[in-house]
Amino acid sequence: MRFLLALFCLLAASPAAAQETDPLVGLWGAQLDFGPELRGDLVVRRTGRGWTAAIGDAGTGFSPSSGNLRFDFAGRGGFRGRLTAAGLTGFWLQPPGEIEDRRDPGGSGQPFATPLILRPAGPGTWRGTIVPLDGRFTLWLSIFRGPDGALMAAFRNPEMNSNGGASRFNVSRQGDAIRFRLRHEGGEVAQDGTLLRAPDRIRMSWPDLGRTIELSRRTPAEAAAFFPRPPDAPPYVYARPPRLGDGWRTARAAETGL
Repeated sequence: MRFLLALFCLLAASPAAAQETDPLVGLWGAQLDFGPELRGDLVVRRTGRGWTAAIGDAGTGFSPSSGNLRFDFAGRGGFRGRLTAAGLTGFWLQPPGEIEDRRDPGGSGQPFATPLILRPAGPGTWRGTIVPLDGRFTLWLSIFRGPDGALMAAFRNPEMNSNGGASRFNVSRQGDAIRFRLRHEGGEVAQDGTLLRAPDRIRMSWPDLGRTIELSRRTPAEAAAFFPRPPDAPPYVYARPPRLGDGWRTARAAETGL
């Protein structure tokens, strides 16, 4: 009995046993959603020579010029178009959101233009629905054991491929301070975080986002978008894309020379 108790204590103190209980190992995630504020019914009215536009409590006045209609809600969104037989036909201009890829300021840092038609809704009245592109930032973090037993990590972000500067990091922890680091010939890439408790979270400043975020534990079912294929999915079998009746013809890849 004493021998078995001593063996149990030895195994409990061994590195292998410590690896199994490391609080960092597993899947973590964070999702931030940002506006935009203006959405829903857009109503444009003409009264004599005056024109007004309103979305909810937001309103503005404007005057057409050479048949062109342009108005803006104090930088929160605007419309550009013309009066046609179908109604007011043009584009809704959505301003850049809080999330922009700082590595590509000419992309997500510019307004988005969405085709929009405001249909006649009574004398001198046109109505349409604004459905903006929601700003979203999702970050996944997988912490796992490498072949040598050392802790490793991988960040994944589907919106703009923000991975912290490296595809994989080595992980070290002193108390609740965590460092994700990758050394290379030109120097190193490093990110720092803090392990918080009750519930478990990892707080860190994310450079591409320019703010602090908190990642919480996720199960595979809660993080289906992290995996190329769901963990419980059957083996992949190629099939010709389905015909959806949308005007696109489909064929097997081999039949197209691909």
